Amino acid sequence: VLAIDLGAVGTTPAEDRAALVSALDARLVSVLNALPPSATVIVASLADGGPPPRMQFAAVVGPQPGGAMHPAALLRSGSAQQDGLVLTTDLPVTVLNLLGVTVPDQVDGAPMVPVAVGGSQADRLEHVIDLDQAAVAVQPVLGPFMAAVVLGQVVLLGALARLRRFRL
Repeated sequence: VLAIDLGAVGTTPAEDRAALVSALDARLVSVLNALPPSATVIVASLADGGPPPRMQFAAVVGPQPGGAMHPAALLRSGSAQQDGLVLTTDLPVTVLNLLGVTVPDQVDGAPMVPVAVGGSQADRLEHVIDLDQAAVAVQPVLGPFMAAVVLGQVVLLGALARLRRFRL
């Protein structure tokens, strides 16, 4: 198992972002070229570069357990249960699975597996961009929604307590 931090995009201004991403891409190509063809590589972006939070990147290339090569496809896990989405907790489980090691019960997550969502690379990219845009669109609503849920529970519990008091 080899872990490499290629660097971060961070809060880089938009005009400088393309150059920084190109530099990160060149570092990744250097690492991939130095590895043997039998290596399985997981590339994952683990943290946001700044506000607002966005979806991160994960990809797997190389042999799968059993010897077949990972196809050019989106990833899925039993944790996220949606094509193109995996969770950070899926990374250790995936590494252990690729190494053929039994995953302890205390470890959360599920192995990442390739899924064919059809079409070309452009279709897969469009699918992931749609997921990201939906995640960003729901963020402003999430806080008020959760506040309303908590308030609703408090009101419901108060009503149940009052009802129970009248029955006794």
